[in-house]
Amino acid sequence: MKILNWIKRDKTYKMDLKSANETLQNVFAQCDTTPNTIPLDKIVLQQKANTRYASIGIYTSLLMLIILLILPAFILQSDATIISQKGISNVRLDSYYITSTSIHVELKDTNCNYTISYAISDDQTKSFAQIDPRDPYHLIFDFDRTSTDLYLFDINGNAKTFHIEPK
Repeated sequence: MKILNWIKRDKTYKMDLKSANETLQNVFAQCDTTPNTIPLDKIVLQQKANTRYASIGIYTSLLMLIILLILPAFILQSDATIISQKGISNVRLDSYYITSTSIHVELKDTNCNYTISYAISDDQTKSFAQIDPRDPYHLIFDFDRTSTDLYLFDINGNAKTFHIEPK
């Protein structure tokens, strides 16, 4: 039992800075070396300052890791995907996103004939494109959370169909 207590005993020693400095000066005097010109409290403070930057770096890294792990929960994810596209039209789709009642489509160029482009849902409801007045590349279609086909026409009358499935 005594052996276990000897192994587990606390081996940290505590001494105030003044007596530690005096002990250090006595050691220097006994060894016939020049005494320490830098006070011990400055040496200890410098060691603490050096570890402060490391601990700030560690805490910053942990914070960034936590943010990185939580971030995907806050990124806007689409509720539907484009399954297929077909047609000979040169209308190019840049991106899209879904809200609770509409499909927003961003086009790469203005080749689209907005007046005849439309969407048809599974229940054969037809919705014509609405143009965002602030952005001529932004089209808005009504969406009722069913499979929907977008028909985007170019200025020559050729159509390209995008089939959108809700997730």
